[in-house]
Amino acid sequence: MFWLLDVDHGIAAVRENLADMDVKIFVVDGTESDTLGFSSLMPLIREALGVLMDDKREEAWLKSVASEVLYLMPELRSDEKFRSAPALDAIAVAPSRRRLHKESEQMFRVTQMVVTLLVKYARRQERSILFHFEHLERMDEHTLTCIARLAQCLFSLPAAITATVHEEGVPDVLAASGAGTGHVAFFPVAKIRIDLLNRIAEKTGAILCSLKGKAYQAPARERQPAGEAAAAANAEREKTRAFREALQRGDVQAIETAVLELLEVSVFTKNHDHSLRAIAQVWPMLPRFSTKNRVEVIHLLGILYAYMGDFPTAIDVFTYGGQFVSDPVQAAENKFFLALLYTKRLNDSVTGRDYIAQALECLAGVQGELADIERTWLNNLCALTYVNEKNRSAAYECCLKALDYIKHGHRSSDAIHIKINLISNITVLHEYGKELDKAIAKWMFFEKFLKASGPVFAKHYYYRKGGLQYKNRQVAEAITSLTASYRLACDLHSLFYQDVIARGLAGVYFWEGQYEEAAHWYQLAIDAKKKLLQEDNLPKVALGRALSLRKQGRTLEAEQVLREALDLQPTGDAAEKAKKALSRWNDLSAEELEELISYAIDKPDTKLNRPFDLTNLY
Repeated sequence: MFWLLDVDHGIAAVRENLADMDVKIFVVDGTESDTLGFSSLMPLIREALGVLMDDKREEAWLKSVASEVLYLMPELRSDEKFRSAPALDAIAVAPSRRRLHKESEQMFRVTQMVVTLLVKYARRQERSILFHFEHLERMDEHTLTCIARLAQCLFSLPAAITATVHEEGVPDVLAASGAGTGHVAFFPVAKIRIDLLNRIAEKTGAILCSLKGKAYQAPARERQPAGEAAAAANAEREKTRAFREALQRGDVQAIETAVLELLEVSVFTKNHDHSLRAIAQVWPMLPRFSTKNRVEVIHLLGILYAYMGDFPTAIDVFTYGGQFVSDPVQAAENKFFLALLYTKRLNDSVTGRDYIAQALECLAGVQGELADIERTWLNNLCALTYVNEKNRSAAYECCLKALDYIKHGHRSSDAIHIKINLISNITVLHEYGKELDKAIAKWMFFEKFLKASGPVFAKHYYYRKGGLQYKNRQVAEAITSLTASYRLACDLHSLFYQDVIARGLAGVYFWEGQYEEAAHWYQLAIDAKKKLLQEDNLPKVALGRALSLRKQGRTLEAEQVLREALDLQPTGDAAEKAKKALSRWNDLSAEELEELISYAIDKPDTKLNRPFDLTNLY
């Protein structure tokens, strides 16, 4: 349960009501919070981690989340449990600038680690738990994401969350005071924060009370101080410190460098508040930046709004930035972002193509690698405008034109990104045209690069290969490819993708009549979901396993699987389906059975990417 308390009474009233009960209360005080990611929650994270690190039973789990721990606390690298862990960006994908794709596997994994850590910590208290978050409106965005996810993961614990909100507009004052009077519309941080709090309430089922009053002051012994001093000692903190020092010195050249380095971290780790605050602080001095850096700051603001799903404001920001560009490649990039927003986010391909034409005109006569890469992205995007209109031949022509610009040995990360994206899109066009042999052959172009590309890409490569092979009725080959993808997900400790891939393999085996193997893979998916603390659709996966067992005549085992799943997740659409099935398990008609199979047994998709809706607040 998640309660937003009336702060006229708040935690003091709760404490009085709980005085005769054995309840452990954790208070996180956000009064002095900083917008640095996870800063409000870091004291509690450190406390919980310290306890678990002393427990040998938690060693395997700690090693499995070592990259996530080191993202927050790189100083722990010397500890034996974390010494050999790869950097987080080597095993998890960040949001895409070029596709304005908001999903961050990195932040999903860190959030999941933090929430699992707190759940483990709560379980060992051996009594009821109350997490109280004072001054919720002042807490950094990553802390809020963790709180929202934690509220969904306490179902099986004698635990609850309370929080108080005092001044929704505080962050707005901070940003607006930095931005000055010009373009305040670009910095409505109070509105953003209120919307965010409302999303948390909706996502968690929080019970809202009065949002005004005096703050509760926790006793010193239980207060968890927030602010920069408590923040994670990671790249964002270091870049923030350098930026603040440059601001104090008033060195515009140093500020230019520092703010761009900070935004490269904060924007692409989805710390929207922190990014907006930094941009607001430099906004009045943007005319003193170099033209290129001025436009880049504005572009990053546009990307930020695109990630938050505010596409009209993103368009306004990019349009505003376009008046300052002088470099032809940057001018083309500006039009590219506008074309991307209209094409992918607003489904307006005609306007998208108009901006693409303007961008290509900016590049007329411009030579060099950067111009070639920009032309490639633009033609690749033009293909998408035709896909939206179901004009596959025109889309294919755009892809071939794009290939002409990227053949010349370009090796930058941006060039490699568009090569992968472009070839992938060509295979999608073949797939749409039911030319599966061509799609598979084109996709296998990447086979020779797998060793050099690393396990993250290889995991996606094998999954798409397997999905295409299954659609092409190459069942044995599909199983081999999907199994390779699953093993890589295990090597990367990626529970999210272990679940997705295991369910796909289970579906393959089920539809091929190999029910014992199907039951095995459904069990692996169930195991991954439990570790993810993802129980909302657990009954659906359990139903897949139960149906696989039923096909083997193992009816009693099947019923037990459903009961166990419903014990963990008794509510929701999936639970209702499972309850209904269980109530008639021995009397299901052939029609009812087919309906259940159609609902519960999924075939593998041909792309692995999924939204991280477990943690997404936007």
